[in-house]
Amino acid sequence: MTSGHTDAAHRCDNHAVHSVAPRFTRPGRLTLIALIFLAVAWAAAGGFVLLGRATSAAAQRVRDAPECAPDETFTATPCQATLSGTVISLTHDEVDVDVDGRRITMPIQIVGQVSGAAGTRADVTMYRGKPIHVEGTGEKVDARDSPVQDSFDYFNVAFAIVWISTVLIGANVVGMWIVVRSRRKASP
Repeated sequence: MTSGHTDAAHRCDNHAVHSVAPRFTRPGRLTLIALIFLAVAWAAAGGFVLLGRATSAAAQRVRDAPECAPDETFTATPCQATLSGTVISLTHDEVDVDVDGRRITMPIQIVGQVSGAAGTRADVTMYRGKPIHVEGTGEKVDARDSPVQDSFDYFNVAFAIVWISTVLIGANVVGMWIVVRSRRKASP
């Protein structure tokens, strides 16, 4: 025989008391997993928003930069200058512009048709001695590492992640809920 104290600790009204942690049902587990995926997706989107804010600040520094003195244009001084030139060539990967006898090459990324730009007049925006924007007749391109281009891309990625993850994961959670509800109503 066991003592009454031990027996009372394990029995209540002649029924065994189990101290087992609650278990999630299959739909509950799937919902929890879906919510974890949603949280991870939103955290990733938050990271892209932070990257976008950082590059937006860099773009603002470019816009607020003072005009370069003539001897600062091609140096790393934090200033900007807009120079007139002539497009030598334009490809999907770079644009070459002649500015007062100096060949300036800017890495770019263009998808689609590129032709007919050679020989046209263009304005080149320089920042810290590097070209960041070329604009002329029929073309307007930012450098591949331009802060203006990067911030736009990061914000668009964040927007897409939030909306796509919310719609897809939300639709799955609602679908699971509908299936579980219909099964519970159908079962006696």
